[in-house]
Amino acid sequence: MPEELGLQLSRGEVDVLVGRLQPSSPRATLRHVRLYEEPVRLVVRHEHPCLSTPTSGIEDLMDLPWILPGRNTQLRQELDELFGRRGLPLPANVIECSTILTLKTVLLETDAVAPLPLLIGARDPLLAVLPLGLDTVPREIGITTIADRRPSASTRLLIKELVAVARETDPVLLESRR
Repeated sequence: MPEELGLQLSRGEVDVLVGRLQPSSPRATLRHVRLYEEPVRLVVRHEHPCLSTPTSGIEDLMDLPWILPGRNTQLRQELDELFGRRGLPLPANVIECSTILTLKTVLLETDAVAPLPLLIGARDPLLAVLPLGLDTVPREIGITTIADRRPSASTRLLIKELVAVARETDPVLLESRR
């Protein structure tokens, strides 16, 4: 959870956070409701040349442009570690971007590859998910509230609906259907 959102939650300026679950902070005791675990996959444009060429691993994609999140993000740290574990340098052509609209535009107009949460690639008809697994830390997605603060009736209803929708769209189930 980005630091500013965590502060707003602890000060009571926001009631609930929905996103990647993080460990509890010393400022407040947090309550987490896990919605699903979302793997990170490599995403390309729907007509990307890699989709018609067998690819055995990220080693085969090193000459392509890569869109990576900024260095200060947890996903970027995980990706840097992934390359290190495989004995690979970062790709030579890296575009750092954390804005999904910009990232998608670059993906659609180039042969770039982007590591993204599975649901982003799987749900967009203009994008495709490469059939390669990435051994990054699983992204546990959920709801965070302050443990000793009772949510309002509308917040409880929102949480109930989020849980129901998450059960229908669990990305692990989605990936197993491919």
